[in-house]
Amino acid sequence: MTARTWTRGRELAGIFITLSLGFGACGSTGKQTLEVIGAAGSATETAGVGTAGESSQNTAGQAAALAGSSAAAGTGSSDMTGTAVGSAGQGGAQANGGGTNASAGGVSDAAGSGGKPAQAGSGGTAGALECTNGEKRCSGPKTPQTCTGDQWVSTTACPFMCVDGKCMGACAPDSVQCDGKVPQKCNAAGVWESETACPSMCQDGQCTGQCAVQAKRCQSGNIAQTCDADGNWQDSDQCPYMCQSGECIGECTPAAKQCADDDKTPQTCSAAGEWQNGQPCAGSCNNGACVGDCQAGDKRCADMVPQTCSSAGMWESGTPCGRECSDGECPQDCSASDKQCYMKIPQSCDASNQWADGAECDSSCVSGVCMPNSGTWTGDTDQGATLQLDVNDSGTQVTRVGFEWSLQGCAPAPSMAELTGSFAISNDALSAMGGGSCPKIVVTGDFSSFDAVGGKITLTFSGADCACTGTGPKEIAFSAAAP
Repeated sequence: MTARTWTRGRELAGIFITLSLGFGACGSTGKQTLEVIGAAGSATETAGVGTAGESSQNTAGQAAALAGSSAAAGTGSSDMTGTAVGSAGQGGAQANGGGTNASAGGVSDAAGSGGKPAQAGSGGTAGALECTNGEKRCSGPKTPQTCTGDQWVSTTACPFMCVDGKCMGACAPDSVQCDGKVPQKCNAAGVWESETACPSMCQDGQCTGQCAVQAKRCQSGNIAQTCDADGNWQDSDQCPYMCQSGECIGECTPAAKQCADDDKTPQTCSAAGEWQNGQPCAGSCNNGACVGDCQAGDKRCADMVPQTCSSAGMWESGTPCGRECSDGECPQDCSASDKQCYMKIPQSCDASNQWADGAECDSSCVSGVCMPNSGTWTGDTDQGATLQLDVNDSGTQVTRVGFEWSLQGCAPAPSMAELTGSFAISNDALSAMGGGSCPKIVVTGDFSSFDAVGGKITLTFSGADCACTGTGPKEIAFSAAAP
């Protein structure tokens, strides 16, 4: 096949480009020549077309032919820079490693695909893209960027730091914090580095205060202290007994002594503030020590004498019992003013609440009192007249009172009066009433003993047939003795 040469000229942006294409016979090496003329220089690149095309480069400069893309700028050898842009070629077959069996390339006014990119010529400035898609970098210390559409695009700022376009680290360099009592500082790689632990407390990455918050301790004088929120010791309590690890404890002051509730066992306060029992005392315990021959408060009888053990552990005697001593006490049989009878013996309650015997009664004893002797008692009145009282066998009643009386204007001569019935003797007292309306007679008396009585007779006159009407009551005293 006969070779043909096709040349085409084109001006782009004030630059004239001449493209010459030669086509050889099938199987021969085809050549393509691109001439770029700049303002102060030129470059020529010959690129093979086909599977195994070849390229050549002149000494003046070079231009790049990229399959399906624009050519890079060529530069001349002079101080001025020439620039040309090739349009994408169509139909050229891609070269395969410079093989010699190239297939025929198609006709195009741009570089065939597979051409070798031209390097920048000396003396000029190469044109370049802003970034390569997918490339990453950091803009400032915290802003990651990614190349998208040949442009740098910023993404969300990092919380701490940016390294090689990625968010890194756990902290911002040079920042500080506390991990318990340990101050920490962030290094250049965004990693916390621990420093020496604080003896008391850590605040804002610095050691501070006298103590750790809520720590406790004891000061002299049994004072409990607690560390406040600012790391300073504050008094929290005045312990009554003892302080341990900042807390009030115990029920007593160490080494103190006392007696247990049984008043027999001595106790000593331990170092932990607790009462410890000692050996029980044979006698008594006083102020935490054993004393005396007996236990304080114990009681006993020494014959009829009650005894009580004093606080010093010594027996002290009380008032002897009248009848009986039991368990160190005289049985309390009565209360003051109580009376009773023991057979014919009247008894009264003494100051020690014991029954005290009186003289045995001749007749009978009733409610602690000897009753009057039975029989006829004889006595007289203050008028010199005779008086008699009859007392029954038990001495509990008067059955008759007989006496003589006289009253000027009523009975100038002695007149006999007699009261009969059952007149009870109660609490040593007698009361008898009788007679008519002229006169009405009332006899009252008191038995001072079981064989003596005294009293009075009251005469009252009333009624139309009474010769002494208008005369006031007349009282006559009497006394009598038992037979």
